[in-house]
Amino acid sequence: MQQIFILANVEGLHFRPASRIIEICRQASCSVQIIKGDQSANPLSMMSLLKLGVRCGEPVTVIAEGQQAQEIVTAIGQILESS
Repeated sequence: MQQIFILANVEGLHFRPASRIIEICRQASCSVQIIKGDQSANPLSMMSLLKLGVRCGEPVTVIAEGQQAQEIVTAIGQILESS
């Protein structure tokens, strides 16, 4: 399952939404990847997510494989698209 989302938060991908993404991925029974351009982040690592440097209006690709993939991609997408 793969989907592209546009980051809506004017502050970019910062600590609070990144921590929510980590929490979701820790509970997932599937593998998850977060991608911006040619950079990939480990969604279980705060530093990895923040190093992507995603700014408001930039596209982010979320890829999940395995059980719950659709639910995980949707949940992460809701975080990315909320302001």
